[in-house]
Amino acid sequence: NNNNNNNNNNKKNNNSNNNKKDSNLITLALTTLEKDMSLLDNLASLQPQLSGTEVSLLIGSVLASGMGPIVFPGTSVTEVLAPAAAAFTASITIGSKYIGKVAVVDGKEIAA
Repeated sequence: NNNNNNNNNNKKNNNSNNNKKDSNLITLALTTLEKDMSLLDNLASLQPQLSGTEVSLLIGSVLASGMGPIVFPGTSVTEVLAPAAAAFTASITIGSKYIGKVAVVDGKEIAA
């Protein structure tokens, strides 16, 4: 009967040690994953969301739509300029959104 108690105590100690090892491994894996995600976030934040060309085109479209009434007063050019600039801005936005979705899919593939 004493041997059974010792065997049960040994099993409990082994299970307790295994649980602690598993817990430590899980904690280590989560810590490593957290560090890797932080590194990826930092690297991603260093890259600009828009290229220099896109930024300059967007600024140009805003300036053109804003300066149109001053440069072309009383003409039909001003009626077309603002909607054209808005459509142009929307096209750049859609392109950037597509690039962002591709980046998210790539990130999910890497994570998997």
